[in-house]
Amino acid sequence: MNIENYQTTPLEDYIEQLYQHLGITSPEEINMHDIADRLGITIHIDHWESRAIEHPITKTKRIIINQELSVQERWQDFGHELCHLLRQSGNQLALPESFIQMQEAKANNFAYHFCIPTFMLLKLDVPYTKDEFIHLISRTFNVTLQFAKERFNRFERRLNENQFYKALSESYKEFTAAEEEKTKKKKRTHMIFYDNDPLVEMYQRNKIDVHIYGYYYMDYEERVQAVREIEEHIIKVYDEMKMELPYKNK
Repeated sequence: MNIENYQTTPLEDYIEQLYQHLGITSPEEINMHDIADRLGITIHIDHWESRAIEHPITKTKRIIINQELSVQERWQDFGHELCHLLRQSGNQLALPESFIQMQEAKANNFAYHFCIPTFMLLKLDVPYTKDEFIHLISRTFNVTLQFAKERFNRFERRLNENQFYKALSESYKEFTAAEEEKTKKKKRTHMIFYDNDPLVEMYQRNKIDVHIYGYYYMDYEERVQAVREIEEHIIKVYDEMKMELPYKNK
């Protein structure tokens, strides 16, 4: 697993900045209660279902953690509820169901990244196998194996995305440079528009949005050929990366 060129997301950057603000730089320093104290949040371990509460007037913040949960599960729930307090607003009792589902999905994603911060994950010595790495994550960040496995899967998907887009970007630059050279040799000085445009049709098929240099100065047959070549090129890159076109119409 090559993690040298990993590109972080805005959420991962936010979480790293949050930990830096808290003065926490390593997994050994992570403590749920210390984090809550530094953020001005009160934790209650009770028989109620885990939830986050912010007083509408005083703005005091509380997180209730279910007492039946294991230590690892409490930490995971804390990460989830912390997202509701730091990055979301609104009383879920008054929100549409679809909006609640979106908030919960975002809170789940936040929990995976907060409980296992990427900037710490990248510093681990990567074991030889996926199973060993998952167990290492579980031990290092004190989370359940199931939680560690899902975090690993998300981390791996992000790595694959980085590698794919890097490969696509490099090869696309070469392709467009060649197209630019071909177009420069043409003498047309006016743009041409067609009702059934090949580039639009490619976007409708695969949601692939690209720019082809000099495209609107090409005639219809030239556009068909250019679009066919670039679509085949992009699909080839997906195949080489062993990835499927995510939006390809079935």
